[in-house]
Amino acid sequence: MKHGIAALVLLAIAVPLAGEFKFFPFRNEYRVSLAPPVLFFFLLWMRRIPPIVSGLTAGVSVALFRSVLDLAYGDAAGFGAAFGQHYPAFFYYVAYAMLFQLTGINRLHHRPLLVGLLGIVVELGAGVTELVFRVPGAERTLSVSSVNEVLLIAVFRSFFVLGFFNLLKLREVQLTERQRRMQVEHMMMLTSNLYVEAVQLQKTMANAEAITRDCYILYQEYKERPEACDSDKMAAAVLKLAGQIHEIKKDNQRIYAGLSHIISGESVTDYMNAKEIGELIVKANRKYAGMLDKRIDIRLHIEGDHPPYHIYTVLSLLNNLVANAVEAIADIGEISIAMERKDDFVEFRVTDNGPGVAASRMKVIFQPGFTTKFDSFGKPSTGIGLPYVKQTVESLNGTIRIRNREAGTGCTFELLLPVEQIADKG
Repeated sequence: MKHGIAALVLLAIAVPLAGEFKFFPFRNEYRVSLAPPVLFFFLLWMRRIPPIVSGLTAGVSVALFRSVLDLAYGDAAGFGAAFGQHYPAFFYYVAYAMLFQLTGINRLHHRPLLVGLLGIVVELGAGVTELVFRVPGAERTLSVSSVNEVLLIAVFRSFFVLGFFNLLKLREVQLTERQRRMQVEHMMMLTSNLYVEAVQLQKTMANAEAITRDCYILYQEYKERPEACDSDKMAAAVLKLAGQIHEIKKDNQRIYAGLSHIISGESVTDYMNAKEIGELIVKANRKYAGMLDKRIDIRLHIEGDHPPYHIYTVLSLLNNLVANAVEAIADIGEISIAMERKDDFVEFRVTDNGPGVAASRMKVIFQPGFTTKFDSFGKPSTGIGLPYVKQTVESLNGTIRIRNREAGTGCTFELLLPVEQIADKG
């Protein structure tokens, strides 16, 4: 909303000023200015603002600006006389905006030639509209030469603006592609570093398993025949175990240092816009649902203006919730992921149509170790996913809550986080 108002204020200033850069190419009273190209470019670029609003803003500002300018230079007897001379410009810009919307130009950015041709039609229609109001009532018949002049200027201005607009769009695409390439490279490096740490962690796990086995053997020997155990031999065995545990400790310290460096080392690619993060989550969990032989429709809804968010924080929080929703749904279902900007906060909502959460479990669902999931061998899950989400949200000065849907099936997890905690501060 704030960006839209600021853009309209800029339009109300830029169009009247651009209108003062004018020339008379046909040696008559018909003048050509830079104001229409500025409006055309604005309508192409600011697609979220309704064209009619932009047209009204431009028309009012131009008519008032020119009237005040005439009064300041003494070119008019009064404001009424000055406004009477310049009010046709208001209808030019309103007609321009209405024709722009009716032709649907903003849906045709992928067809630049058609945009240029329609731009000519729009300007021609707006120019003829202004001539109708500008020519005195007794002489309201438009000459062919007047229409030809409007058409010629429309061709020139329309394609000039279109060329400039396409250059900017090309530059934007290039910058976006470069950023995507940097993100891919960053993710590849991150993956390779994680692979190294995973190999080391696997080695540590094997060592821990061996130590556990040795400890159990030592325990059995001592329990079955304590009198036969040689104290020196027992001490040497315990010392050996202590050394092996020390090696595991060193490995874990190194792995922790490596992971901490990966997580804390932030760069420009650590942030991504809300839509791209949401699409990553949707794609990942669609694959997860397919792996579980489930047919789940996962949809993304984004409301409001969002700054770039920290990728790993948002991914880790929402992926936990969406993956839980995927697991909760039996075979076929729906999951909705919503991101809504609320002033200085952003609300994330994950809603599913699974079985929901029993009232008796609402109080313990965020406690470490609590789980309702078991693997094919009957072993329970670790139960640390939701406690992690809650702890992380609270560390970011946010809140989390869960509620069952009124329809009676499924539930919604709601995360409310301060934008400044997860947004790009650069």
